[in-house]
Amino acid sequence: MEILDGITESVRQRYPELVAIMLNGKGRKAILESLAGVTDESQEQKAAMVFEFLNTLRGLFDQWIASGNIDGVENAWERSVHWTSEAYPNPLVTRLMAYEIRNPAEMLYRPDSRFAIGMLPTSAVLPEIWGLVYPLVMAREKAVLLLRNLVNCPSPLRERLSRCDACREYFVRARAPKKDTPIYHGSYCASCKGKGKDRARRTVDSRNQRTQEKIKWAADAWAKWTPDHRHGKRSEWVAEQVTGKLPRGEAIKGNWVTWHRAEIEAEVERRNHAKG
Repeated sequence: MEILDGITESVRQRYPELVAIMLNGKGRKAILESLAGVTDESQEQKAAMVFEFLNTLRGLFDQWIASGNIDGVENAWERSVHWTSEAYPNPLVTRLMAYEIRNPAEMLYRPDSRFAIGMLPTSAVLPEIWGLVYPLVMAREKAVLLLRNLVNCPSPLRERLSRCDACREYFVRARAPKKDTPIYHGSYCASCKGKGKDRARRTVDSRNQRTQEKIKWAADAWAKWTPDHRHGKRSEWVAEQVTGKLPRGEAIKGNWVTWHRAEIEAEVERRNHAKG
């Protein structure tokens, strides 16, 4: 069954790029006003509608991107309109379903007599009983429409849209990240990749990863230590065991073990708990 949404295939293929331009506020003024639903409003109202449109649009797409970024690890294929978090307690599906109720699909029969569903544009008539300012309501509706159109794009088109962790600009990857291959060191646009904050974050992530690995080795030794003359001081003995696993030339000392004692003991406790 075909869904008719008024978007040509050529536009659909470029939709992530077009959305990124809008999100960055770099679209032509006339286009932004048109997307925000501006008609014959005053200049002041037009500016307010564009602001409301962009503000709503960024909030929606930030939540969409965040749904695939858990604990700093990004997996675009895990994005979902059903996702919630402490920062985003209301799922996007709630906004989308409310939009569909206000702008219901139209049942159609194509010229070849086959059944199709026509996705109507945002309604030009909104109930006044909502008690809301109409132009701003329309701007918000238009923003939801762009989200609906993007999430309905075929994969991997919709997974290519992202946001740079350095400059915070929205961008579209040349190709979507490989499925089941998370991105561990942040997402960066072409201008920021490999520079400044990107390098700094990768360095920090790498150090944290090495520290966690040492803590696990230390936990192995911690559980094996016994208070006798052969083993000596616990921190020194554990440090020797960890050093034996490090590349030649690297070493840790007892003060490192003392500094990370709480984390080491927590890892030992976690393992004991897992054993039951």
